[in-house]
Amino acid sequence: MTFASKTHLPQMLPAEAYTSCDHFSRESASLFQDAWHCVAQTNDVNKEGSFKTLQLLGHPLILWRTQGEIRCYLNVCSHRHCLLTGKSDGTMPLLKCQYHGWEYDREGDTKRIPDAKSFRPLAPGVLGLRRYHVELVGQLVFVSLATKPTSLDEQLGGQRSYLEDLFSDRWAPLLTVAQEVDANWKVLAENVLEGYHLEEVHKNTFKKFAPAKACHHELFERVTTYTEESLEENRRIQQQADFFARLMDVKAEHEYHHIFCYPNLAASRMTLFNWVQTILPVAPGKSVNYWQIFQLRGHSRTPWARFAAAIIGRHGRKFFKEAMREDGVVMPGVQAGMAAEDQPSGGLISAREERIFHFQQFVLQKMRQSGSGVREHEETPILSSSCEGGCHVSE
Repeated sequence: MTFASKTHLPQMLPAEAYTSCDHFSRESASLFQDAWHCVAQTNDVNKEGSFKTLQLLGHPLILWRTQGEIRCYLNVCSHRHCLLTGKSDGTMPLLKCQYHGWEYDREGDTKRIPDAKSFRPLAPGVLGLRRYHVELVGQLVFVSLATKPTSLDEQLGGQRSYLEDLFSDRWAPLLTVAQEVDANWKVLAENVLEGYHLEEVHKNTFKKFAPAKACHHELFERVTTYTEESLEENRRIQQQADFFARLMDVKAEHEYHHIFCYPNLAASRMTLFNWVQTILPVAPGKSVNYWQIFQLRGHSRTPWARFAAAIIGRHGRKFFKEAMREDGVVMPGVQAGMAAEDQPSGGLISAREERIFHFQQFVLQKMRQSGSGVREHEETPILSSSCEGGCHVSE
């Protein structure tokens, strides 16, 4: 299988789906409130009592390791609704509010209330913290805001075991970046679902997209995957990776594999690195790309192995930061085009970009199921007389 489609495909979503406040609100409720979101890694809260705070879909959250378990709470005190803490991370034996010192235990129940007698009568357990569901997949921490979320296994579309291996302790955390982008979350998702932009946008990093014969798509109900065979023109880079891998006593994987689990999780492996990307909506024209990048952990502990790991890590940080910057420059331009008062006719998705078409179908289906339908893009015929029946991809 190369591409599932032999012809180009229509743009399914109208421009207003990327700009409308009303659509954004309905989409958030339909696709995100019941979903799981990868928001951290176990290393972020690796000691007893350590915590990390974050924002998820407008909810201030705090992750806290207690009795060896990572738990998640709303980072808001039930007394006067102050944030428990404004710090990004730290350590607390009990969760304690920065304002009046209310303390909470691992169940979220009040443990200590200063001058408690002035609050009488107060029934036990009434003013506890709100807790959220947490699940681990390898080193990845997933959180759901739903009272009864859908199964994480179902959302990952059969990819859980793959992700557990991909983000096992064989991989060392390398770089974490929360990248704010002035673009709708679907612009970010569609960008990562195609490599057609590589030659124009990623001139300093990926540089070229692969020939069709080396690309393989698989399309499932909740997941799409892209596999790129090892290319002869990358032989020199592969040899360098193999050299450093031997010093570290590990094996480099040269086949590039990328998965996207709907609605907003992408993960990929490339030679000595892998990464996970969580795309979070903030407003119709603003999103966050939350990147967690890992480096293959070597088995050898020799000075040469440590040197190789340091060189690889330095290269990886430089490469991925530049790739993020390249994407970050162009995506606001996509959003600006979507928000233009006048729109051109057309809207076209190539066979190489067919994962976008599949993604847009998923968005439409979820909106319909929730009763929040969206007007589909009105396709304008754009086939020339030399392309009757569709423009075929040359093999």
